[in-house]
Amino acid sequence: MKLAPCSFGTSRSCGPDAGVAPSVARVPTADGDVWFKEVPEHLAFEPALTLALAERHPEHVPEVVAAEGRRL
Repeated sequence: MKLAPCSFGTSRSCGPDAGVAPSVARVPTADGDVWFKEVPEHLAFEPALTLALAERHPEHVPEVVAAEGRRL
């Protein structure tokens, strides 16, 4: 996948929910946008759950390109 020549955008939680909500980043590529997500400790199960759902019902969840720990 080749990165397109454009800016890197991020969206992070701030205010009273900072550190409680997931951090999300969108990276535009030549093949379309790719989203990165890191969840807080209390949602650490989410990447494994998302992978399991993607294997069983790929038509209902986004394609998972990679997952590591709390990151998708």
